[in-house]
Amino acid sequence: MSVSFKKPYLVVPRLIEQPSWGGDYILKSKGLDQSDGLVGKRVGQSYEFFGQSRLVVENAEDDLAYEWGSAMSAEAQLVGNFEHTVTLPALIAMNPDAVLGKGIVKKYGTTMPLLIKLNQALGNSWQLHIKPADEKPEVKARVLANPWITAAEAGGYMAKPETWYYFENGKATLGLKPGINPAVYRVCCERIEAEVAKVAAEVKSNKTTYDAAQTHLVEYIAMENPWQYVNVVTIHAGQMVDLSRGGVHHSWEADLQNFPLGNCLYEIQVDRMDAVSTTRSFDQGKLKSDGSFRPISIVEYFANLDSSPQSNDLHQLIQWPKPIRRDADHDPGGVYEIARTPYYVLLLVKLTKHFSTYMPQECRDKFSHVFVRRGPVGVSASDVSLELPEGTSYLMPAEMDGYMFGMTHSTDAEVLIAYLPD
Repeated sequence: MSVSFKKPYLVVPRLIEQPSWGGDYILKSKGLDQSDGLVGKRVGQSYEFFGQSRLVVENAEDDLAYEWGSAMSAEAQLVGNFEHTVTLPALIAMNPDAVLGKGIVKKYGTTMPLLIKLNQALGNSWQLHIKPADEKPEVKARVLANPWITAAEAGGYMAKPETWYYFENGKATLGLKPGINPAVYRVCCERIEAEVAKVAAEVKSNKTTYDAAQTHLVEYIAMENPWQYVNVVTIHAGQMVDLSRGGVHHSWEADLQNFPLGNCLYEIQVDRMDAVSTTRSFDQGKLKSDGSFRPISIVEYFANLDSSPQSNDLHQLIQWPKPIRRDADHDPGGVYEIARTPYYVLLLVKLTKHFSTYMPQECRDKFSHVFVRRGPVGVSASDVSLELPEGTSYLMPAEMDGYMFGMTHSTDAEVLIAYLPD
């Protein structure tokens, strides 16, 4: 198996089954919805790039490969032809500077700090991540030694800066409503959690049925109405949500009448496990049929909640990508900045007849990740010229030393480019 660092590497997607809140949006976007073993499956996430990604070294025609996994496990089932694949850590180990770039290795080391996902989600828990400045060095050291430990085992939480880019209209809660009293909001969450625990115990002891318990919790939560304390917002296709600073409440909500797909989006984040990075105030009253339920962290959520007006300003949290290069005012073609943070940069490139090629100069001496949102799209470099299909992800090694996108078949295309800042 010959390895070159001067070509794109197709990333094998890791599909995460979510029977309760996933769907077929991700599978359809990748042309996998009619594939053997995937028909009727509900996928909530696709890991497009992360520290354990598997990459295709030599791609034979009509090869189909993906990983099938669970959000609860680091392991995944390999499906398809994996004869000519290599893991990202193994590729980096061959030549870190050629894969990542000398500057990136010097600043970040050889462990990939990014996680890039596609999501289709609704009815999720109400969450908050701590601010990066509030991370404790001893907690970080324990997590680096064992990424799978919990916050209790680590002695605290790690930050998880993240940004969402919406592919379709969706519904979320984001930040606190102006003028609310966080103490009153907290009491509401505590009452709901106490009611969930009480009903769960009744299900376990057979004092009530699971269906009756679910009906009661829906009614009780509607009466408490925790949504009165947070901003309930429509996020439009093409908008981004910036949660990189931490301390801000957020969730993906369910509204099947108005948003039947739920929330379909691209997410870039610092790679942190939920168990050591996510605090929760409310879990939508979810209860398993055996009466068990997920414990949440109300105390920690409110201890790290930033209730200042500026941090909860929707005009700051939700924005449209900023155009940084346009060649024609009447044409959408160009380069747009979705996010530029201390942790990652995310660009959107729209190729049209008036903006038909683009070379990302800022990626010439470092790796980048490319996702083809709409395609196909052509890519060329010194040693290679390829057509990248819609719905696929690629690692562009640093040793490519630049690459150029171009339209194919006179078809408009959209590409997302992610990279690490110097």
